[in-house]
Amino acid sequence: MYQAVMLYQLLRSRLWIMLVSFKVFLMIILMYILCLGFIVMETAAYIEYDNWTILLFTTVLLFVMILIGLVTIVEGNTRIKFLAGQK
Repeated sequence: MYQAVMLYQLLRSRLWIMLVSFKVFLMIILMYILCLGFIVMETAAYIEYDNWTILLFTTVLLFVMILIGLVTIVEGNTRIKFLAGQK
């Protein structure tokens, strides 16, 4: 692609990265919401029971979830669309 299009010369506002599919997008959003809900419930349990091991477990779990999310970013061919200039 670098041979066909000089990406560094294009304006970022005219480059639109398209999703692989809407189903993948929904799955990712659902997983983030579920993980966030679990972390909120664990934090509420720490506040309720005043147990530092729950806080430690929640912190480690949050770190592992974020690390897994960063490591498992899907690589491959991404469809892009160049938007036409608007006046």
